[in-house]
Amino acid sequence: MMGDRARGLDLVEAVLAAPAEALAAIDDDDRRLTYAELRLAAHARADMLAGGTGLVLLEGGNDCAWLIAYVACLIARRPMLIAPGGNPAAATALEAAFAPATRLTAAGGYMPECTGHDDGETPHPDLALMLSTSGSTGSAKCVRLSAANLAANAAAIGAYLGLAADERGVVNLPTHYSYGLSIVNSHLMAGAALLFTARSVIEPGFWDFCARHGATSFAGVPHTYDLLERADLGRRAPATLRYFTQAGGRLPPRLAERYAALADARGWRFFVMYGQTEATARMAYMPPERLAANPDCIGLAIPGGRFSLADGEGLPIEAPDVDGELIYEGPNVMMGYAFASADVALSAGPPQLATGDLARRRADGLWQITGRLNRFIKIFGNRIGLDDVERLLGAGGHEAIATGIDDKLLVVTRDAAAAPSIATLLQARLKLPPDYLEVRAVTDYPVMASGKIDYAVLKSALCPSAAAAVVATEEGGEAVIAAFTRAFGEAGREEEATFRSLGGDSLGYVNTALALETAIPNLPDDWDSRSIGSLVTLASGQGKATAGPRTGRRLLSRVDTVRGFACLLIVAFHFVGMAPDDGMRVALDSHWHYVMNSFAMVRLPLFTALAGYIYGAMPASRDGFGRFIGRKAKQLLIPMVFATIVYLVLRRLSDGRDESIAWAFLGGYRHLWYLETLVTIFAIVGLIDVWLKPGARGLLVLLAGGVTACLLLPGVELFHFTNTLFMLPFFVWGVLLYRRPELLGSRITLGVAAVVLAGALLIQQLSMNGIGITGDWAILRAPESLSFAGVLPWFAGCAAIVVLIHLFPRFTPLERIAGYSYAIYLWHPLANNAVQMVMRRIDLHNDLLFFAVGVGGGALLPIALQIVVVRWFPRLSLPVVGR
Repeated sequence: MMGDRARGLDLVEAVLAAPAEALAAIDDDDRRLTYAELRLAAHARADMLAGGTGLVLLEGGNDCAWLIAYVACLIARRPMLIAPGGNPAAATALEAAFAPATRLTAAGGYMPECTGHDDGETPHPDLALMLSTSGSTGSAKCVRLSAANLAANAAAIGAYLGLAADERGVVNLPTHYSYGLSIVNSHLMAGAALLFTARSVIEPGFWDFCARHGATSFAGVPHTYDLLERADLGRRAPATLRYFTQAGGRLPPRLAERYAALADARGWRFFVMYGQTEATARMAYMPPERLAANPDCIGLAIPGGRFSLADGEGLPIEAPDVDGELIYEGPNVMMGYAFASADVALSAGPPQLATGDLARRRADGLWQITGRLNRFIKIFGNRIGLDDVERLLGAGGHEAIATGIDDKLLVVTRDAAAAPSIATLLQARLKLPPDYLEVRAVTDYPVMASGKIDYAVLKSALCPSAAAAVVATEEGGEAVIAAFTRAFGEAGREEEATFRSLGGDSLGYVNTALALETAIPNLPDDWDSRSIGSLVTLASGQGKATAGPRTGRRLLSRVDTVRGFACLLIVAFHFVGMAPDDGMRVALDSHWHYVMNSFAMVRLPLFTALAGYIYGAMPASRDGFGRFIGRKAKQLLIPMVFATIVYLVLRRLSDGRDESIAWAFLGGYRHLWYLETLVTIFAIVGLIDVWLKPGARGLLVLLAGGVTACLLLPGVELFHFTNTLFMLPFFVWGVLLYRRPELLGSRITLGVAAVVLAGALLIQQLSMNGIGITGDWAILRAPESLSFAGVLPWFAGCAAIVVLIHLFPRFTPLERIAGYSYAIYLWHPLANNAVQMVMRRIDLHNDLLFFAVGVGGGALLPIALQIVVVRWFPRLSLPVVGR
């Protein structure tokens, strides 16, 4: 066990004492280091650092190269200033404040670079490293930690976790945070192995990495465990898992209870821990066997440490169950703070830390946090504890976050429907006038990269000066953060989150990808399943000088414009109608029907091919077929069922028609048949994608197979199976265009597509005027037999997407429409009817104006519906608009 091995050792001695052949680290690139290789590489790097005495700015990282640089600094006894990885602005701020003599960065291969500063103030001989207190912002307020602090904390963690040399701990948290760094230190002290990864726990690749390398533990901040609610830890965890830990903020008791029960059932151990950077990460842990019964406690002081309480006068509190400020004492307490370069020479202060937390010691010996000393505001001179407000709301069945500035209490909740009752409760209990209380509904709480609630962002909603303090320049990594926050709000700041884990879908994929390409010109194809933190690092590594994106990527910017155009074609088609007594009520031989029929080979094929193109970016193989098809069924079928019921009820009320509910679901009600078809296509392609992983040739075979099956198999109306086979080739063609961007970007492809589309449309126009082949161009249908007219739509539709993506200019209004395309598809017939009723009531006879207003209303009313439902009725957003 680690406690015996580590007694009396510092980190360097522990690394030197580890068996040479023992595994030290593996990273995402499958680079492996034994302890012998780590020592050899670190000694060589330490020799480069020898001779200097000044600070070394070390950029945080999660790979073997970073580990070598970190151990090299320890060996060379050069104190480190650890900067956030992938955040040049934060590193620059730290460098300006502390003038390090040397820097080691990922971009520079962690080779020593002279900063141009001299060694400056000689650091205190005990100083080992400094960590910023504010994480990714690079605040000039840093915690000074000694080698003894690091060793003591690592040994204590190893003792209560029971670390052994055969451990393989996953380092899935940033190493510039004390929590992530403590994983590194405790495993080095034990002679154990580190598994470095930048992947998020929500990504299948994270669990594949854990299983492949035999991970025995992983760590998480509170938000990590929110994400794991969607990941099914019980199913995903590797067979080698022994325990997992949580720190970085208070874990809600419901989650503590849930994961305690899961751990107990699976024979794992779950450690909920408490700490601060000022104590080298860790001060308390909850013994796993006591967690389920005490989910709201921080547990016991770590080995070598002790807690006490002080009252408002600084006098000790001895009685149990009395609140006071929590004081920690132990060998891991920091040397002190540093605000400028001169502070690095200061000696250590006393080994006591006033935590700023209010706590109590219970009669059973466990410690419980009850609030924060600075979590108070004054209104009318009355002191209001914000933690008390949250507990009051919790007792009333409300989950909410309380913050504010003097003379204003702000409560934020994810339950929009509960906002009025929250306001009523607080006004009654706190005797607050309405002007001094504000309750706001949000989709999610803002969190910092550490997983803690970002109260600065909450306060910025009340105080403009606070808002100014948290605005970042959108360059490099900040542009990545900005792209995600625009799409997902403050949840987009969480480093472990991914586009997928945040609920990103095909409607938001294109806009987010385009925004990311401003920071990452060579955006990887799997960006949507990479963590935000890894994308920030990638952005900083590529920089703005990197060559522009590939042609296929450049054309991605036009996808939403084309999708918006396809959406309007569908709205226009249904607004004109398919019969003389339908829609605009115009004759079948009118120019209105002629124009709509002319688009028959483009309309739905284009919509379907675009769906395939976006699927290519977000395939079933990323999440596994079960999760993929479950998500698609939820997004498409639940709203379809709801819309079907609404349409049937309205039909019954309007003209008394009693249509079969069963057939409406089995055969697809009116325009909703297409959604059943789309889900079936997703299932077919998804299964083939997961099982066979087809390349370009395989996709071409699948495309040809869809055409052949549609021509040879008898027609089946149930679930529109024949139409599914008819639409399948368009979808597969879209997938192929995404996965082979050189095909889409080729001038040869464009030329051939243009000729094919022009020829097909010419043949269609001649046919519509009685020349050449005969065909029904009013509605696109699956061919009943092999004929030229039957196969022509496949050529035209596949050519249309290539031509339009190349030649259609970007048009912002159409891009905006594309973002609401699903709501528009669901509800545009209802919107069309509403607009037609109004215009007929006002006796509007101008067909062109009638058409323009009708199509505009058919698109804008569903957009308005989605905005209203998502913002004010979020519980209805899934059945109404699939969000």
